[in-house]
Amino acid sequence: MNLWLLIVLFFITRFFFLAGFPHFYDGSEYLRLSLEKNYFLSLSHSHESIHPVYLFFSQIFQLFHFLTPEKNLSLISAIFGLIGVIVFYFLMKRLFNKNIAVLSLLPLIFFTGLEEYY
Repeated sequence: MNLWLLIVLFFITRFFFLAGFPHFYDGSEYLRLSLEKNYFLSLSHSHESIHPVYLFFSQIFQLFHFLTPEKNLSLISAIFGLIGVIVFYFLMKRLFNKNIAVLSLLPLIFFTGLEEYY
């Protein structure tokens, strides 16, 4: 199986099931901060554990009005999840072989609710 096919499958399964609400414990704060116009000012208004890269991307995505702000946050999470899946694939490929790497990705691709259980 081709890696690009797995990437497309992962993205499709995440894109059609984007949450329309902040689904993690500080998601509402990220949502509020992503709607501010000044990035550095929003960092100064947040608590210490806000992730600056995530906040930066959330404010960039707010400039494009193709999704609601809540879905933009979910899309950013899906993109970071996709990066994690790619890194996981190459790690498994290096440790084992390509077939094991592909098989280890299948649960991550098709079970979209796995992130709720860790």
